[in-house]
Amino acid sequence: MSQQINDLKIYMRLFIICGLSTLIAYLVALFVPLPSLQASYLVFMAFGPLFCVSVFSLRMIFKQEYPSVAIDVATLLLVIAGAINTLMAAMQGSLRIYFNDLPHGESVTEATHTAWKLGYHSGNALQLGADMAWDVFVLSGVTILGAAMLRHPRFGPWLGWSAIIIGSAGLILNSATFPTPPAEGQLFDIGPFVGVWFGAVVVRVFFWLRAVGD
Repeated sequence: MSQQINDLKIYMRLFIICGLSTLIAYLVALFVPLPSLQASYLVFMAFGPLFCVSVFSLRMIFKQEYPSVAIDVATLLLVIAGAINTLMAAMQGSLRIYFNDLPHGESVTEATHTAWKLGYHSGNALQLGADMAWDVFVLSGVTILGAAMLRHPRFGPWLGWSAIIIGSAGLILNSATFPTPPAEGQLFDIGPFVGVWFGAVVVRVFFWLRAVGD
């Protein structure tokens, strides 16, 4: 077996492991009840590093058969997106942990309640800004990655065009409702579609790995 094929298989396995772990971290953080907010957000914060490694691995796989400037640009944007996501998760977690309970009791004045609400809304505005930054980078990266996939022999038009449509639609939706997320602004969240598309890429690489053989 040539060194090039061996390296390709290593990056394929790395992408599959990190890609699946990324999806699991996302789903667990959103839908699985954990013992505490801290535990939930620690899982969510794992998403960013796993996403960065999976994106880098995908670039190495991609360039084996179809090197292009587009894949380099998409990788840069998506790795930055992963870092921003970790920052956003840390901001959301610390905000909701510190402001988990509204002050109560006879000694709490109206001024205290007002200060609590002001602090919470100020912090929430900052994390919404980080959320928008994540959306801009990840959706731009997905769109460009889709364009790079169009002529790649292993990915092709169906993964390419779906990424372009999902990424472009997400940028439009998020811009239309900024700073409010689309799901809260009478539109819909494109995030699950990105997740399904990313899962389809993981499945495609899995079958490509099986075709490479031992």
